[in-house]
Amino acid sequence: MDFPFAISDPPNRACRQRSLRVCLQWCGPLLSVAALATSSMVLGSESSDDLVARLVQESQKHVTPRDVSPTDPLYQAENYAVGLAADVAEFNVWMLEIIKAYANRGDFNSAAYLAKRLPGSGKGTAHAEIAVYLAALPGRQAEAEPYLKVALKELNQVSGLAAELMRARCALALYHLGRKEEAVKMEDGLGKLELLSLNTQLQAADLLPALSLLDAKRLLVTLTEPGNDERKARFLLACAQQQFKKGNTELALPFLEEIGTMSMEAGLPSAQRVLLDLARTAHAGGQAKLANKSMNLFLKCCEAYSDNVEWKALFLASASEVLVDWKRPDEARAWLKVAEAAIPKIFVMEAPAAMLLIAQQRERLDGAAAAEPILLAVARAGRSHAHPRFLAETAVRLCLHYNTLSRPVSAEVTQILNPADVEVKD
Repeated sequence: MDFPFAISDPPNRACRQRSLRVCLQWCGPLLSVAALATSSMVLGSESSDDLVARLVQESQKHVTPRDVSPTDPLYQAENYAVGLAADVAEFNVWMLEIIKAYANRGDFNSAAYLAKRLPGSGKGTAHAEIAVYLAALPGRQAEAEPYLKVALKELNQVSGLAAELMRARCALALYHLGRKEEAVKMEDGLGKLELLSLNTQLQAADLLPALSLLDAKRLLVTLTEPGNDERKARFLLACAQQQFKKGNTELALPFLEEIGTMSMEAGLPSAQRVLLDLARTAHAGGQAKLANKSMNLFLKCCEAYSDNVEWKALFLASASEVLVDWKRPDEARAWLKVAEAAIPKIFVMEAPAAMLLIAQQRERLDGAAAAEPILLAVARAGRSHAHPRFLAETAVRLCLHYNTLSRPVSAEVTQILNPADVEVKD
């Protein structure tokens, strides 16, 4: 049995207690079987073969059957994620990404299987996430209720940022289920920034009335803390998208102009990144001129960054993705070359995310053969770093990438991630 938690010698009492809780959570079935074995040995009434057969039969009572293939990239991602379990928070973050991928695929049985087994706040957060997915699907809202119930129960046992994030997901699920009064009460426990993020998702999902720019800016007046320009811009962007969906182009355009001004005035990469989403939204709304202007501004900002800035390659790869969507392949290829040139100059642990996005666009433009060398380079980067957790994270990223392509991880990549034992001959 693989344990999703590294059994080590924790440095303090709190860590020891947490380790014990997680180990007991995952080892419960084994302990019950061990107790059965002990009692049988004491009684001495069974042969060894009968005892083994009964132990196997008893252990199967605790097995949840899953219809997954060993070559399924998400199943492989689960196994690689075990290497992250020494850090419970990081383990939960990546397991949640795997759970989301299962939910996107429609495999809620696998998503629930993993959600039940996450340690700490991960269990409640994962159940809340599944509840949001199901609540947003027509005809499946009743299935969301059990997951939401578990999340609300777990919410009472956590605190701090984890509780705030879980509370926001529960509130979103309640909105999708039409239980607005309960959702509003849930919002009372959120801070200003998390409440803004929730409102952004609600506007994007059309679960709140559409706003004018004036009304939206009134909601942002109280957010005076520095460094929140990206959140503000994304809220305005969600409002613009909502107006476009309703056919109110004249009400949507002022939002886009305001976002462009905010992004450039802030001068921060986090705020400038919204320019790319602004370009997407403007293009989808039929505003080609504004879309091109936003894209050009975004690319100029990227060019101004030094090559060793970790987000440059990722930003340029994201811009290439939009250009591919817009059927402008020559421009996309040109910017991909610039992004690839920046990869060797950034920290190795920051490189895989950008490299995978580059590989995705290479495949869209020129086929799988063009992307394979990049994927092999990602695997080698993961294998080259001394820290085993980086290899595990890189492997999970690769599996999630292959899942988006709906195909198994290539044998060459697997060979790098899991090198075969070398046979020693006399």
